[in-house]
Amino acid sequence: MAPSPIVQLALVTFPGQEPLPGLPYADEYVALRHVSGERIVVMERSAVPFPEGEAEIEEAFLGFVTVLRGLPQAELHLIIDSRRAPGRNDEAFERVQRKYRRDLFNAFRSTTVVLASVIGRMQVARYEREAGRRDSGQFASVEDAIEALRGT
Repeated sequence: MAPSPIVQLALVTFPGQEPLPGLPYADEYVALRHVSGERIVVMERSAVPFPEGEAEIEEAFLGFVTVLRGLPQAELHLIIDSRRAPGRNDEAFERVQRKYRRDLFNAFRSTTVVLASVIGRMQVARYEREAGRRDSGQFASVEDAIEALRGT
């Protein structure tokens, strides 16, 4: 069963642009929000693990992926805060990640990741290599990532 949105409130805007559709958004796995006055969207992973089976993982991805695809990605920076996310690198999860990695996250002006562990940093570096991206930036806090991207 697909996760139902817990929150789907008013549309938000950034300077000179139309509202960003679908934000803020939250389900049990991911929360998405726009940083007021900036061209930045933050995706925060919860501590809830994605389901085990590949079809179930993909179903869990559909809510936030649909919202992200509806955004003007080329104009926005994406910050992915993975500090609370349980570590995961099994084959089912990796297949679903690969399916969305290139065409979704590479579509943003830039993608920055907030991580808590060295293992997480290594996994993100591998994802970037596989997606053909250069180092997108890794930070210890969302605030540091926002500050680095502010005004860009």
